[in-house]
Amino acid sequence: MAGKYFYFAVAALLAVSASLIKIAPFLLLLIFYLYLLITYKSLTLQQFLVLMLTFVCFFAIGYQAGKNNHSVLPNDSTTFTLEYSQEPKIDGDLLQIQAKEIAYNENLLVRYNIKSQQEQAALKAQSFYGMACRVSGKMKLPRIAKNPNGFDYRRYLATKEIYWIIETDRNPLENCVAAAKSNPVITFKLLRLNGIRYLENNFPPEIASLSAALIFGDRSLLDPDVLGDYQETGIVHLLAISGLHVSLLIAMIFYLGIRMGLTRQFMGNFLLILLPVYVILTGASPSVIRAALMIFLVLLTEKWNGRLRLLPIDAISIACLLCLAINPLYLFDVGFQLSFSVSWAIILSVGHLLKHYEKLGAMLAVSVASQLAAFPFLLYHFFELSLIGIFANLLYIPLFSFVYLPGLYILFFLQLLFDKTPFILSAIFVKIINMFDKLIAVIANLDFAAFTPGRPNLWLLIIYLILICAIFLVWETMFVS
Repeated sequence: MAGKYFYFAVAALLAVSASLIKIAPFLLLLIFYLYLLITYKSLTLQQFLVLMLTFVCFFAIGYQAGKNNHSVLPNDSTTFTLEYSQEPKIDGDLLQIQAKEIAYNENLLVRYNIKSQQEQAALKAQSFYGMACRVSGKMKLPRIAKNPNGFDYRRYLATKEIYWIIETDRNPLENCVAAAKSNPVITFKLLRLNGIRYLENNFPPEIASLSAALIFGDRSLLDPDVLGDYQETGIVHLLAISGLHVSLLIAMIFYLGIRMGLTRQFMGNFLLILLPVYVILTGASPSVIRAALMIFLVLLTEKWNGRLRLLPIDAISIACLLCLAINPLYLFDVGFQLSFSVSWAIILSVGHLLKHYEKLGAMLAVSVASQLAAFPFLLYHFFELSLIGIFANLLYIPLFSFVYLPGLYILFFLQLLFDKTPFILSAIFVKIINMFDKLIAVIANLDFAAFTPGRPNLWLLIIYLILICAIFLVWETMFVS
């Protein structure tokens, strides 16, 4: 089965899409997909049966998730007992925080207009975790899209299993008691929040904002203009913790452990324990879960002394199957879509394409493969495509891999160990960050930087996906003698 798990992951994706989006187009895609596998990949009867069983099982999982994706909270409720599950987002005088209504086990979004700067500072300093709070407020449905292809906030929140916004005019921490029992997840979430606050209080804003994004997966400290420039140039994925960041961190920890005299077996076991903790510390986004699952599976097979052969394409495919089995609604998360599509494109292209290129050509090929894989999803969610993203990636991927990531981790751990960082190091990093932020602003403002055709409909999106697959096949056959 080595190298075959990808086939089942695609079947699972088609099944969940058919159950949650529209059945007809994805059944047609399934038939076309089976024809390709039988014709070109010599699919055996056993593999065919397993693939069809996979489709049926994941169709049922997706159907059940869609059936249960609705509110059970009475729409005339005015008082709620809430347990806060995430840190608050404070934007000016508006506080937003996700919570769970304990009695109905339903997610809610709580909004509160902060009365003063003093109250804002107090709320930023308080912890919302491990608290059960009595909150009074009005239930409000999220807004829907009023224009064609406009952002449908109600649909977006429904994919997060949130159906109501609670607007309260009183501090949401005013009437709280400590939860009866704590758990490790809350402990690590609180550690994450304290880590973000520690960065904010001990580093210049340039370093604190970038460190919060790359270490803890929190982009709330980033300047909105800088974040917009990264989005317009097609490199915003570098600010989200993904396989690149997780792999580099795990490699650094493993190398340091070996250099300290620890055995490979000990380090492997340590990393297996560390990875779930790291997922929680970084916000448990789909891209982090995908990367951590892949590394976890590879480490697990290493622990079994190679008795189970697991190729990279198998690891990412099993990770996709597990994610969809746990929560089929991940399908609608842009991070999930980009993470898996780009990772699959890179892994599949490495074996067939990159060996035909020199170093610079290989980097360019990876960038082109990534942009092709991301193209339909970027167009659907953001209505535009960066025309210079390929070249921006060539410059900024090495910057993040070899300068930002290791450097910011070093600064963070130096601050933790000695309660200070060398001024010269901080000053150098501030200058580097400012220089490359100015450069990305210049690139983003180029007239030809973006192509904006608007959002494609479902059928056009499927055509794009088929054409992109065809481009990869033609690209691959160019090197087949």
